[in-house]
Amino acid sequence: MLCGIALVAARRTGVAAAASIEDWLPISPADLALADNPAEPGDDAMILYRSVRVDVSKATYGGEIVDEYVRIKIFTATGAQTESSRAIAFVKGDSKIKNLQARTIKPDGTVVNFDGQIFERPVAKSGRFGAMEQTFSLQQVDPGSIIEFKYTRAYGFGFHELAWTVSDELYTREAHFSIRPGSGTLSLNFRSTNLPKDALPQKQPDHSYAMQVHDVRGVREEPLSPPGHLLESRVEFFYSFPGSTVSSSDEFWKLVGEYWRGGGEYFIDKKHSLEKVVNETVSPADTPDQKLRKLYDRAQSVHNLDFENEKSEAERKVEKIKSNDNVEDLIKHNYGGSEQINLFFVGLARAAGFKAELAFIAMRDRNTFVSTSEDTSQLDTSLVWVQTDKTEYWLDPAAKFYPFGLLPWNETECKGLRLTAKVPEPIVTQQQSSGDSVTIRRVELEIAEDGSSSGTFEATFNGSTAAQRRTSLFNEDDLGRKKALEDDFKARLPAGAEVSVTEASDWNDNKKALVAKGTLKLSGFATTAGSHMLVPASVFASAYADSFNSTTRVNPIRFPQRFEEIDDFVMRTPAGYSVEAVPTLKPVKSGDLFNWSVDVSQHDGAIEIRRSFSLNAINFPSDQYATLRGMFMNIKANDASQIPLTSKPNAKPAAASAPSKN
Repeated sequence: MLCGIALVAARRTGVAAAASIEDWLPISPADLALADNPAEPGDDAMILYRSVRVDVSKATYGGEIVDEYVRIKIFTATGAQTESSRAIAFVKGDSKIKNLQARTIKPDGTVVNFDGQIFERPVAKSGRFGAMEQTFSLQQVDPGSIIEFKYTRAYGFGFHELAWTVSDELYTREAHFSIRPGSGTLSLNFRSTNLPKDALPQKQPDHSYAMQVHDVRGVREEPLSPPGHLLESRVEFFYSFPGSTVSSSDEFWKLVGEYWRGGGEYFIDKKHSLEKVVNETVSPADTPDQKLRKLYDRAQSVHNLDFENEKSEAERKVEKIKSNDNVEDLIKHNYGGSEQINLFFVGLARAAGFKAELAFIAMRDRNTFVSTSEDTSQLDTSLVWVQTDKTEYWLDPAAKFYPFGLLPWNETECKGLRLTAKVPEPIVTQQQSSGDSVTIRRVELEIAEDGSSSGTFEATFNGSTAAQRRTSLFNEDDLGRKKALEDDFKARLPAGAEVSVTEASDWNDNKKALVAKGTLKLSGFATTAGSHMLVPASVFASAYADSFNSTTRVNPIRFPQRFEEIDDFVMRTPAGYSVEAVPTLKPVKSGDLFNWSVDVSQHDGAIEIRRSFSLNAINFPSDQYATLRGMFMNIKANDASQIPLTSKPNAKPAAASAPSKN
């Protein structure tokens, strides 16, 4: 994805910069004749040339200017279809796209200039207010063609976050980047990640930076990959005052830690008020663990404003929402943001005699903490470290639906800093176990003679899997929650399944499991042929079974979390049908890291399938993909197994004894 200046990335945006957009460059006969990417044969397309030029010199009186020029060679029909439709991202009210030009160069050298319409539309699911994109489609794009486009992104007054996203989805043969800083007293600095070997921005005599790169591999989108920006090659620029650059990363984080800790200590510097809450909450007879649990619940009882939809200033005035200058305000108002709630818990724990500190981490579904980058935006979430005489705890009371001792999965195994009184201490949060996220499903189906089936289900979500649903559906009404659960079930059922959730209990009690009950109908569930019927050995598809269809892998494999799933399927056969044979399905196991097992049995008039799947590791290098894929293909094959039934003329169904629920 060509994305520029650390803005919202559309499908293929880019960066760019400086003076005027360069003229169309000549095209060599060799590039016109190029039939494949010699570095990565079989590619649908590749970037032959890209230029990104950033001019910040007018930021304080006119606005930054970014120019981009991209040339792409098309190799296949898929590449022609995909690359001919372009989208360039911008933020309404913040930047504009100007001087857009594009053209197609056919294999014989004929030029087809773009003269079509340019559309603007909001960027779906961008997460940023005002995120838009300009879209256009080039014509007469076929295998062998070259397409190129160029444009200017003009910003309004002031400085903006700057970044070169060097890599793209496509392989890049050659790319040039430059940035011209402003003329004031601020000094321009940079940090980089995943750059090609020997590639680094070089400072020029006029204080600008320039960089040239060759042969940059494309960032492939693959299931179960780390966050995309962690795989990209990037250069991020930032400003500092002359002489303010610290001498080492340790010194940088020491200064940051002092500043952050100072703000937190000021917020909770109300010892009397905190002791009053502690005395109202705990009993002298409580054990240390009991005290912490009660104080954790007290902190969670504070209304977390971050769980609400963003409100305008006018809405806040109507609802009389005031800011909290300190912990006394939080106690009085009984509301606050996530960091304030966690600071409140730090204060309560200290007032009760425990050691407690605030910590900041990089949530692993978004980022990873690299101290040498000296980038505070990496640390995007707070949590609390507490120590008793015997035990160390990592807790996040601001995570509304997570009970004591359970962190959100994306806050486990995360790097960050604990704000101690001296210097920030590097940390890694606790590891999650598969038992922290357990889903239990029980399905009872009646199979009809035409192969359709209907019945009931009950799903019990425990631990993290319950908390995730409670959190994501917090602002939904009962109808929205019901539909979300139904869609959740349908995603694992055969196509065309009808699901109706009739009951969902304990939405707000984070100490209890979340239980959903309902009915389902599966048309064409079993296959019939005369007096024979084939019944699938599974109702729900196993987790991640379709994430390993590809035979090759580039990126490392990262599962979101450790988990356990336990399924119990009971299927009653049609009257007069009996099981010909019960299939023997082999377990799929890799030590203690990966365990999938299934047991198929028959009772009078019923088939029972018990299946369990536990995953106890989440990070795997790409060279282990073949092994993982083999295991998941075996699971998929087991899921596709069939149980043969045969009908006997004039046979009477046996009285059905209820299968075990244990």
